[in-house]
Formats: sequence, structure tokens, C-alpha cells
Amino acid sequence: MTVSRAAEASPEEKGLVFDIQRFSIHDGPGIRTCVFLKGCPLRCAWCSNPESQGRQPELMWDRRSGRSTTVGDWMTVDEVMAVVLRDKDYYEHSGGGMTLSGGEFMIQPEFSLALIEAAHRQQITVVGETSGLAQPAVFSSIVDQLDFVMMDVKHYDPMRHVEVTRARLPLILQNAAYLENSRTPHVFRIPVIPGVNDTPDDAEGFAEMLTEYGITAVELVPFHQYGKGKYADLDRPYGFEDSPSLTPEDLTEFRSRLESHGVTASISD
Repeated sequence: MTVSRAAEASPEEKGLVFDIQRFSIHDGPGIRTCVFLKGCPLRCAWCSNPESQGRQPELMWDRRSGRSTTVGDWMTVDEVMAVVLRDKDYYEHSGGGMTLSGGEFMIQPEFSLALIEAAHRQQITVVGETSGLAQPAVFSSIVDQLDFVMMDVKHYDPMRHVEVTRARLPLILQNAAYLENSRTPHVFRIPVIPGVNDTPDDAEGFAEMLTEYGITAVELVPFHQYGKGKYADLDRPYGFEDSPSLTPEDLTEFRSRLESHGVTASISD
């Protein structure tokens, strides 16, 4: 799949957005506005934003209003940028900007590229948070335009990866190799999930896979329960009801195992 320059630049391009979060401090450097695009090719069993997965607007129970609301609005580039530009002064003082997230924002490549171009015209940096699951031509065309990339690596075992995400691993690794060798600053992240990929043996498996692809540094993201209530609001089952949230201290041995194989690891708060 190729992405035309005409599509990239069009302010009339519409995308499906399910949230725009201002004053975010966990989605890249500085103060950022995080634009969450709806639609994802993965179905991670622990997903903290399950409302992001579908590719069309959908109903979700809203506890605050006590009624169902529609998740997902079709917005133009100009409509999104009108929100992003409200906090331009904060970006300039904090080194922040706009972050594209999801879901998987690369599932809407033309709209994503149009947003990146619009932000850059305003001297606003753009970070992308991605699963890495996109066709290589799409992935490379977007990565090359971003100022920073945060890419998750969910599992090292191809069969287990399919089981827990319903997506195949090889294409993700192909894109990870491209990112590692690109000029775009980036960080690879491992979401550490109880019962999925959290054992010392799992750390060994990740280390072997990462070093094979020339990746020598990662950020570990401890499992949390922030999205727990959303599954009930969407009337969907949630398989991690009784799984404990992890702390940075819980990942000490995991980090040590990675570092013993030459993979530097930090742990996010």
C-alpha cells in the first residue's frame, strides 16, 4: 500500500477519533496532546482501551451520564488541529507536542500523515505510539515523518503472540528492524503482563529476539488495571479481572535478565 502526497496534505481528510487528551505527560516528552485514532488490527487481551479496537463508531455505557454514548467521531484534520493548537504555548515551553495513538493510528495512514504534516507546519513535533503492525510501505512512510516513535513489542514467541493478540509477529519484527535502523529517534517498549510474558524465562526469550534484530534497549511497562471497567461498559468479557497491577519493583529481576544479555532496560512509572 502506498500513501499519496495529495492525501497527506489534505485538510479535508477525515479520520475516526475516539478521544483527544490534552496535557498528557506519559505519551512522549513534555506536555502533549494525545490524539487517539479508532481501529486496531490487534486484540490484546489486556488492552486498556478496548473501545479503540473497532473500526467504526460504537455504543459504550457512560457511567457519568448513566446512558449509552457513541465512541468515535469522524473529524477533519483542521478540527483535530484546532484542539491541538490550544496548547501550543505549553508545547514550546515544555518540549512537548502532539502524539498519535490508538488503537493503532497507522490503520488510518492518510489521515495520520495529514495530521503530521499539519502539525509540522505549525512547528509542533509529533510522536507516534504504535504496535508496529502495518504494511511495510505504510510503516516506513509514517515513521520517516515522525519526530519520535514509541513501539510496543508484546511477545517473542510467534505462536503465543497470536494467542494473546490475534496477530502475527513476523511483520511486526520486520517493521521493528526498519525502525531500529531508521533516522527517527525511538524507543521499544515491552508491556509486562501477568501470565503472558512476565517470567524470567520470558525475559530470556525477549533478549534473544531483540538482539537478533539489533535492538539493545527497551522500556518495560508494568501491567495496570486502568481499563478494567471499560469491558463491562462495552459488555465484553475481561480475562485479567484478578490479575494484580505490577510495580516497577516487580520487574527488577526481569530487567536484570535482559541486561545480562546486553539489552539495557528502563522501567516506566
